[in-house]
Amino acid sequence: MSAGASRVSSIGVTPVRWLLVVVAGVILLFIALTGWMGDRPVQAEQAQNPVIPPPAESTAQATPSPVVTASPTAIPVSTVVATPPPPTPIPTTVTPALPFLTVGGDARVNVRTGPGTDYARIGSLEPGVYAAILGRHGDWWQIEHEGSLGWVAGWLVLAMNASDVPAVELPPLPVVEVAPSPMPILPPRDELNCRTTTR
Repeated sequence: MSAGASRVSSIGVTPVRWLLVVVAGVILLFIALTGWMGDRPVQAEQAQNPVIPPPAESTAQATPSPVVTASPTAIPVSTVVATPPPPTPIPTTVTPALPFLTVGGDARVNVRTGPGTDYARIGSLEPGVYAAILGRHGDWWQIEHEGSLGWVAGWLVLAMNASDVPAVELPPLPVVEVAPSPMPILPPRDELNCRTTTR
């Protein structure tokens, strides 16, 4: 026999007895917490202190009888469940979302007078700014910018709801007039230092 087993048997407590003690304790705790006994304590108290009816009116002087007060008992509370309000009806006609674009990233995007880099720059859109899309031409979006029409490169912005944006005719390319370059003025011949070399 091992030393641990001899120690248990010498005390007289076996694991089965410990288990029974724990189970009995749990049952008593359950009874105490749930009120399993019901109204029995109230009935026992009423049996100990019976309610005495008041004596009939008589001309003789009655001695005051002791006043018995009942202990408070639990009153059941009904559970009230609030009903949620009816859902708001969803309209059957859906308004299409307007097409717009926004500048993604950290850099500004140039706004030009037409759809191409040959057109003049009229401003820029800052990152995070939104603009309504009015039209398209190729990879360029037409927008309203500070009261006038402008164009931004489509690969530099994020367009939303833009699948039905109409194509727009191109504005005329700006005419760039190139001034003729003047002929270089050469110094007079006598000021030229020309040498001939022979070998």
